[in-house]
Amino acid sequence: MAGDAFYPLSHSRSNFAAFQAAGGKGTFHEYLPPDGVNGHGISTVPAPWSTTLEAYLEERDLPAKAN
Repeated sequence: MAGDAFYPLSHSRSNFAAFQAAGGKGTFHEYLPPDGVNGHGISTVPAPWSTTLEAYLEERDLPAKAN
């Protein structure tokens, strides 16, 4: 996550590259937190990533939205 005071985006990219090198499959997404939000707290602001999560769940025929 951009703007994360604990884990810079370069660190997250490196971790994902190691995951892929070990045979992991996935897609790395980058999101910008809104002004005033540290990237480490992005889970409290779903607007940047909720569409990606919903698409992931729908592709797997899982419930994508709360009732």
